[in-house]
Amino acid sequence: MKKNIILILMLLGTIPIEAQEVYFDSKIIEHHIKSILHIADNERLNKQVLDTIQILDLSGIGIDTITDITKFPNLRRVNLSNNNLKELKDFVALSNLEYIDLSDNNLESIDDILECNTDNLTINITHNYIKDFSFVKYSPTTFLKVIGENMQIKRTDKPLVFLNYLNVYNNETLQKTIILCDAYISNRDKANLDIIGGDSYKIIADGLTQKVELPIRDLSNIEIHFWYDNKKIIFKNNKLNNMPIANAGTPQTVQSGTLVTLDGSASSDINDLTYKWTAPNGVVLSDVTAVQPTFTAPKVDAAMDYTFTLIVNNGKIDSESAKVVITVEPSKPKDDDKDGITNDKDECLNTPEGESVDEKGCGQSQYDDDEDGVINGRDKCPDTPKGIEVNEYGCSAFKLPKDNFTIEVSDETCYGQNNGVLSITTKEEHPYKVIIGDESYEFTKDFMLNTLSPNDYEFCISVENTDYKQCFEFIIKKGYQLRAETQLRNRKMSVNIEEGTAPFEVYVNNRLEKTTDDMNFDLLVQHGDKIEIRSQKRCEGTLEERVWLFTDIKAYPNPTPTGRVRLSIPVPDINVRIDICNAGGMVFGYNTYRIQNGIVELDLQNYPSGVYIVKIYLEKMVSIKIVKQ
Repeated sequence: MKKNIILILMLLGTIPIEAQEVYFDSKIIEHHIKSILHIADNERLNKQVLDTIQILDLSGIGIDTITDITKFPNLRRVNLSNNNLKELKDFVALSNLEYIDLSDNNLESIDDILECNTDNLTINITHNYIKDFSFVKYSPTTFLKVIGENMQIKRTDKPLVFLNYLNVYNNETLQKTIILCDAYISNRDKANLDIIGGDSYKIIADGLTQKVELPIRDLSNIEIHFWYDNKKIIFKNNKLNNMPIANAGTPQTVQSGTLVTLDGSASSDINDLTYKWTAPNGVVLSDVTAVQPTFTAPKVDAAMDYTFTLIVNNGKIDSESAKVVITVEPSKPKDDDKDGITNDKDECLNTPEGESVDEKGCGQSQYDDDEDGVINGRDKCPDTPKGIEVNEYGCSAFKLPKDNFTIEVSDETCYGQNNGVLSITTKEEHPYKVIIGDESYEFTKDFMLNTLSPNDYEFCISVENTDYKQCFEFIIKKGYQLRAETQLRNRKMSVNIEEGTAPFEVYVNNRLEKTTDDMNFDLLVQHGDKIEIRSQKRCEGTLEERVWLFTDIKAYPNPTPTGRVRLSIPVPDINVRIDICNAGGMVFGYNTYRIQNGIVELDLQNYPSGVYIVKIYLEKMVSIKIVKQ
């Protein structure tokens, strides 16, 4: 948010009615001044009004140049902070200027302000980019105060004349020489320059015609030259006469046997230093002239202090001595992995932090439960069988090609043969073991088993002395048994083969009648023909059937007046069962009869008159109706 412009008007006299008009180069400044004075934008400002302004606030209004400052000839205080100013012009004309705030801009030089003809001036140039200071044009009566914290000062090799206060705190790039010329101290009993940069010191500079006390604050890497009665005093690195400062480092507490390093690197001077260490009795330093010599802490029974002394020299004079105390304590058993078991008793010196250990100092992750040479903490295969070669992760290093095994299966050839075949062929020779069911077999290259009964199987192949294992599944299908169904109508036999392997051979009365792949076919037959069917596989068996044309069975006399009946059955002499049933199917009697010369005699004399069904059980049951009168 832009700040309001603050104008404090101090009237210097009566303003004439016809005032001289003033034109501004910066419309921003003109607009803000008019808004404060309640003057319309189309009206002109007059010189008499601007001559009365002594305090002017133009902070934060976004201007990058200012050329209208001479239109305010009586300014005492001006605030130009928080803008984008890169250069200043025409400030030399402001003879009454006491304070100017230029902080937070982009200025690289303030020479124009330093030429102002004023006797008491404070300049705030904090947060800018000032590259050069030059105060040579000031008179001895001038009191000049410069505030410049957090700047990036790059060069200060011009004389700072009549400067009473210089604040350059936190300027890390300020590294060159500030020169305070002779007029700085003329006609004064004390030098009163404050240079702010760190802790405060008071330096007494002797050897002058009179004593000069210089209150000054630390500026690292700054050299200040000033003259008094034509004598030059040099102040460098907070020490007169270039005396170096020795620093023997910080105290340490160590245990016996520890390698200790002393550190003199914090010693300081503008010139290169040489080092000289002095050790107490009983201690030998690696190099008494080194910046950081070492020694081995001696063996002690109780804590003991050892004092070491360091003196540095800058090529001209020695420093005052600096001392450091090293306290040596009796050595204690170490517990490097901090598991509560000291190194001398710890069998596992690198137990992971926080893991519980046993009395040996070992955690569960450090054991090797499967004894494969890889500790549990790295073992990705924790159950590796003993004796198996493993990789860095504790897993088997043994591998086989993906297509190492060729598996072939043959089904049972014929029903009941139990001759199913499993064949295994390998690309690589190894001591293999195959387990099928409860049986195991060993082989190196090829394997065949040909006594498998029909079933679903799973088998696994392993390799001796490895954890390799690969399992497979297969099915042995049962073999066929030749089975068929026949149907006889008149003199045609229809054959439906239900199970068997084609092609089929058909024999009639021991003579090959036909060979066919069909599962269904017809034959023309005669009464008494012998039919024989064979499959491709002889082990499936042979089908045999005799043709009986039972339509030739006859009963006579029929009807029978006496109950005696002869049955004509055209078959060889055999025994046959015959049932006698009424028309409702109830069996009145049954018996086994001998067919002799194709004739069987039945006696129905004791049966009441009626219709009877006679069932004759040959290869197929045949029935015939008989009527008794």
